[in-house]
Amino acid sequence: MNIAADVNPVFVRYPIYIENAIEAIQYAIRFGVEFGNWFEGVIYPPGVSLKALGYTPGLCPAAESAARHIINLPTHQRIGKKEVTRIRNVLQTFLSRHKAT
Repeated sequence: MNIAADVNPVFVRYPIYIENAIEAIQYAIRFGVEFGNWFEGVIYPPGVSLKALGYTPGLCPAAESAARHIINLPTHQRIGKKEVTRIRNVLQTFLSRHKAT
């Protein structure tokens, strides 16, 4: 990504696609790393009646798949270089142990 030199962006979230998102979130918690799952459904907030909103599961398969497979890496102000390294290590270890089949 090219960012102009005079721009200092703030990444509210850094989403990545992962085959087994729920397992990754649970794994990371054991190491004190908080992966987010802000996109856990195609309709927000979770628990709202899909039928009442006229949504039928399967209507948007790509969005439903994304909701099952997207996690967010933490990007808040307390994330420094040391934390980035730890987050990367936790994610890499998880991915090496949970290769997609």
